[in-house]
Amino acid sequence: MSRQPARWGRRGASMLMVLCLGAVLLALCASLLTAAAQLSAPAGQLLAGEQARQLALTFSRQLDAELCEVPDSPLAQFLTGTFLGEGYADDTPYRFTAGSPQDPYGALTVTLQRSPAAGAAAVWSPADGLSAGELTARMDEFQAAAADGADYRIAVTVTASWAGAEFSYTQWYLRRGEFPVLYTLEGAVYRRQPGTLRFYRADRTETTGEPDLVLSGDGPEVRGEITARYDPAGPRAGSRYENLVERGSRP
Repeated sequence: MSRQPARWGRRGASMLMVLCLGAVLLALCASLLTAAAQLSAPAGQLLAGEQARQLALTFSRQLDAELCEVPDSPLAQFLTGTFLGEGYADDTPYRFTAGSPQDPYGALTVTLQRSPAAGAAAVWSPADGLSAGELTARMDEFQAAAADGADYRIAVTVTASWAGAEFSYTQWYLRRGEFPVLYTLEGAVYRRQPGTLRFYRADRTETTGEPDLVLSGDGPEVRGEITARYDPAGPRAGSRYENLVERGSRP
């Protein structure tokens, strides 16, 4: 077994290894059903390809069930608590491989790649003519969407290698939850009292009392842009994963 990169951590690697071994056994049973019809010389390659295909699809289905049907599964906990944290970069693939193509049960590689979900951030520029009322309305709309928002899109690719044959299968997911919203104004990060332009520093526990920043009047004076984004530390306990029903290469 090899790990790439080292940052996967023992917990995530052990969890994926257990899932890999279970999937290999299931795929082996399924592939035996097709072996009897593929005994001629060129059929050896067909058999290897079918073995790889069955292994990739079986493991992908197992991962999908773990992620979407069991909210507190080890895989869901690994994604929410580790992979979607600050230690991993957007649009960078991270791989974990179990076994070897020369092994009797083949090899499995799981590749995870994350990217920000559409709608998880917004930018406004009051200096471009937004009134206080218009800015408040837009912020309220963004904050309402965050009550059931998606912050990350995650691609999960399973690649199975067997006797020289290889097959890859990809599924895409959204991580959903109820997200707090963070606002960045002039380099400082704030939370906002809904329905107002009263802002509190993000390190404050509640949006009550005297605000740290108040925008008012017909044309709020802000240097540069106001950005809003879902707080990535927000929905850890209430995260759920939604399959986007997109598929990768299939024969």
